[in-house]
Amino acid sequence: MSAILMTATKLKTCRDCEFLMDNEFPGGMKIYGCEKTGLTIPHKSSSEDKQATFWRIPLECPRPDDDVVKQKQKRPHKDWQTLSWAGA
Repeated sequence: MSAILMTATKLKTCRDCEFLMDNEFPGGMKIYGCEKTGLTIPHKSSSEDKQATFWRIPLECPRPDDDVVKQKQKRPHKDWQTLSWAGA
């Protein structure tokens, strides 16, 4: 008999975190931060493209290591995630 291991996918960027918050500035710019820490999270935000690109989860993240992959440096480009607010 074989056992099937069920593993949850860990978050690699802050984009899908339940604690992600945004602050909108004049001109349509949004800056993203963490509700838990109050810190701005690593990302690039473009008011022209109306999207943000997230590339890692910082070491300061309070979520357990079982849920997220924390890194000091940017993750490989293939792991970057975007969030669009066009039409929102």
